[in-house]
This record gives sequence, structure tokens and C-alpha cells, in this order.
Amino acid sequence: MTLPRWWYILRYHRFSQLGWRVASVLHRQVFPFLSHGRHTDIDPAALVRREHTGFASILSRHLRLRSGHGVDSAHRLLRGEFEFLNERRELSLPIDWQLKSVEPVSHLWRFHLHYHEFLLDLLTFADADEQQAALERIWEIIADWIDANPIDQSGALSDAWHPFCLSKRIAVWLLIWQEHDPPAMLRDRFVRSLESQIRYLERHLEWDLRGNHLLENLRTLALAGAYFEGRTSDRRLEVAGRFIKEQFVEQILPTDEHFERSPMYHAQMLSAVLDMRDAFKHVRPELAETCQLEAIRMANFMADILHPDGQIPLLSDSALDETPSVAVLLADVREGVCARKTNDPANVSEARDYWTWKDEGDFVLLDAGPVGADELPAHAHCDLLTLEASIDGRRLFVDSGVYDYGDGEMRKYCRSTAAHNVLQIDRIEQCDMWSRFRLGYRGHPSPLEQGQTGSFMWCRATHNAYRRIGVPVVGRWLACRPGPVWFCVDWAEGTGLHDLTTRLHLSPDVSVTLESPQQARLNIGEHLLILESLTTAEMTIEDGWYCPNFGVRERSSVLKFTTRTQLPGFVGWVLRDVANRGSASLQIHQPKACDVLWTEGEEVTSFIVTAAPDGKVR
Repeated sequence: MTLPRWWYILRYHRFSQLGWRVASVLHRQVFPFLSHGRHTDIDPAALVRREHTGFASILSRHLRLRSGHGVDSAHRLLRGEFEFLNERRELSLPIDWQLKSVEPVSHLWRFHLHYHEFLLDLLTFADADEQQAALERIWEIIADWIDANPIDQSGALSDAWHPFCLSKRIAVWLLIWQEHDPPAMLRDRFVRSLESQIRYLERHLEWDLRGNHLLENLRTLALAGAYFEGRTSDRRLEVAGRFIKEQFVEQILPTDEHFERSPMYHAQMLSAVLDMRDAFKHVRPELAETCQLEAIRMANFMADILHPDGQIPLLSDSALDETPSVAVLLADVREGVCARKTNDPANVSEARDYWTWKDEGDFVLLDAGPVGADELPAHAHCDLLTLEASIDGRRLFVDSGVYDYGDGEMRKYCRSTAAHNVLQIDRIEQCDMWSRFRLGYRGHPSPLEQGQTGSFMWCRATHNAYRRIGVPVVGRWLACRPGPVWFCVDWAEGTGLHDLTTRLHLSPDVSVTLESPQQARLNIGEHLLILESLTTAEMTIEDGWYCPNFGVRERSSVLKFTTRTQLPGFVGWVLRDVANRGSASLQIHQPKACDVLWTEGEEVTSFIVTAAPDGKVR
């Protein structure tokens, strides 16, 4: 690692995070030599369950969240087949939990095996005989895990007893116990193991990582506190409640978005907040109300940024198959949830760091927020001012998504500038993405502006990611109206000769034909669209990857606009339906401004897109 990268770690990460990281590493080295008495001196009879219905609601939601694939997964599990991240492995009992005897899998796959969330799929059978077989398999797998994963086993702290795996697995075991008592011969071992895991988790909350990991830790600590009676459980509730309120302030931004700025993790954290709400309902009503209010905020934000297909945009690290069902989450927040009202007469909303324009099934989104949380950039991509779009309910311009979390070429690609719909300068990355989850140099965006000119709604934002190469400002202006007619102008300020490249990643459902270096035809469903360059930038087609799910990559076409020009420089395009006979033009009339004209019959709409010091778009 270079000195500049160390500088950015020290500049943006909290010293407390670094301290906790050192403590975590030392713990894994020293723990095998410590006494494990606190994890064995457990009296199963002392753990008495509370009587309330909150966990029934949580279990019901989690089964509905998994309903799309639960039964198929359950059938595979009965055959000894485990599938995570679109990779399948056969694991017969007794299971090789360290996976030494199977074809290599990723660290994340091993985590999923230890999460035990797949056990919930075995609760989805409707047939009585299948239900009995599934229940027997659940307890067989749990018993096998207990036998094979003692806390002092070599490597146990890296996977089986990792706090994040504990958080997932403890919650699953509690939900299963809510529905079915363990067999009599397993009960004491089950209760001892469960309480031992809870004790370890509460002593090893992930203060080094924070973010979604810490919120998952606190969710499970809250569930454990609410599940049992007694002073120990009351203490856990008190600790969880105090930290949860602090983390809501830290992790849920004033924009109502989770601060890691990944729609996938936003949905996962909304699910966690709902779990806490239901767990607290009968034991800490005031905390339940706090969780409900946060859930409403998060749900309203999510409703704003959804594509017309009801799914999330694939911004930052986001994958559709790892995103809980948005429809189920929004339904379970219930009262107070709705997409923000659009401004009449245009269907446009501004979720503060995002601008979305909607016209029935047509949709455009501009992401004008930072790439991620400065102190936790693990899921950040080089996607400053990226956009996504749908036509007639089908995705048109897409983000490349995320293929995996391994330290390989696809991870590098998915985080790169070329994998996003942004302006790139001199083939240089917007930000310094390194390792799997690290971020060195980074740019930051300006506040988002929006307005209306005639029937067009427009927005504008800038960032400073290229200031290190003498390009102090990069900007993007978007304008949309029904039809559709969409404009996009990118610009770069500064001096000297530079290469400007704008990319538009097309969904695999889109077929594209290059009519000329200035015009392309796009076919999507029954729609034929014309996309034209507004400047001398040459349009070409290159291959890209589209990764809507973990472990899945599809070839896709990428429209690339390239020009080499003296700065300030502009690159722009217009998209219209083939039936629309209007015409567009762009004229640079002063060093930092251009005119964009749309002529349709007798009507002429004129925009002045400027990078003037006052920061105004006119």
C-alpha cells in the first residue's frame, strides 16, 4: 500500500475504528489461548422465553421476503444442495463447514453458509410430509453445526464465529425456535450454543467496521434481549436501544438514505429496522416507535428511487438477488409510506442527492450524491453523477452492478469509472479504488439543483474528482419531458488538451445500431428510439458487462462518446422517440457556456447550460 493511500485511511477513518481493528486482529490471535469458561457455564433452564407476538411478525415477514425462491431452495436442501450467490455445492451430513473438501468458493459464500438464513426456506413447505422432513433437516443441520464449530476450533473466529455471521445465525435460530421447539435430545445443546453465541456477539460488536455490520449486530442483540426474560436480557435491550438510537443518527442521513449509499444495503437495513421495531413492540414501546419513524423515512426514500419495474437501481454495490423484496418491506412499514408527491405539472421528484423524472413507465434517475461514506467506503464505486433510465417499464440505461466481492478483474471492473454512465477524463479513474473494499483519493459532488423550462424539467450537479489533473470541475445537466425527449450535457472546466469520454451502458434487452458516428438507433420492446450526439464527440459501440445478480454477468452494449478538446469542453446527447420529428442542437457561445435548442414545429425551447462561477443553470 502506498503512502497516499495510508494518508486517506488516516484522514477519513476514525481513530476509534483503527483502534478497534487492531483489537480485533489481536483478539483472533490470542483467543485460542484464553479460557472459554464464559461460553460453557450456561444453565439452559435459566433461559426463559418471553410471551409476546413480535417474533411471529418478524418470522412472517422473513418468509415472505424469501417466498420467491424458498420452496425451490428447500427442495435442494433436502437433497444436500446449497446454493448461494448463484453457485451451488453438494454438502452431505456431516457438513464440511470449513469447505476444505469441495470446490473452492468465495469468502462471502462461506459466510452465507454460516448465516443459516437458508434454514428459513425449509419452513416454506405447505405439504405436511414435506414439512416434517424439512423440520428434521433443520435440526440435523443445527446439531451438526454445533458439533463441528466449537469456538476454540482453528479458524472459527474468521467464519463460524465472526460477529456478522453470528448476527445472522442467532436471529434465524430465534425465529425457528419461535415456530418449533428443538427435539428434547438436542434442546440443552441448542440453548447452550445459542446463549454462548449471544454472549460472544455482545462482547464483539463490529465497532471497527460500523455501518451495516454494526446495525446488524445491534438488531440481533435487540432480538436476543426481547426474546428472553431476566436481568441479562434487560441489560441487552438497554445497550442495544442506546446504541441503535445513536446509529440511526449516524447511519440514516437527513436525506433518509442509508449512509453507505447502496440501494441494496439500504433495503437490508430497512429490513433490520423493521425487525427491531417488532421485537421492541411489547418490551420497549418507545423504541418500537423510534424504529417505525426511521422505517417510514427509509421506505419513502426507497419508493422515490425505484425503477418502474419495482426494483432498485444498481448503484454502488447492489444486486437484485441480495435485495429483500421491496414490495414486502414497503407493505410492512404500512402507514406513512408513499413516494413523495411529484411537482405539478411535471412528474419529477428530488430525493435530495437524487433527481428522478417519471412519466408513466418512463424513468430517469441522476445520482448526485457522494460515492459513499468517507469513513466506510467499502461499497463505493467510481459513479459520481451516474444515471439510470427505463422506457415503458423496461430498463434502458443500466449500471454494471456487482459481480462478486473477490479481489479479481470483475471486482475491479464493476467499481471502475468505465463501468458507469459518467464522464471520464483522460481515461483516468474518478476515484482510487483499490483492494476489494478500499478507497484512496476521491471526489465530492456539489449540491443538486433543479428547475423547469417550458415542458422540460432539468437538474444539474458537479463534482471535483479530477482536480488532481487540472480539471477543477466536471458537471452534468439533464432535461426531460414526455415523448420522451431527454437531453444530457456533460462538461469539464480547466485548461489544456484533454480526452473526454461519456458512456451509456445499455440493458441486454436493448439492441443498438450505429447509423453514423453521430446517431444510433435503440430497439427496446416495441420502442424504437433515436440517440444523437450534440457535439463533435464521436459515438462508437463497445462491449461491457451487466451484473444484475452476484455471480451473474451478461454481455451488454455500451455507447461511448469520445472527443479530444481544449477545456472547457462539452459532450452531449439527446434521446427521442423515432416518431418525434423535433430537432436538437448545441452551440458553444462562450468558454464556459453552451446553448441547447429543441425545435418542434413552431415551438423552440432554449436552454443555456453554464458553468459560470455563480453555479447557476439558466
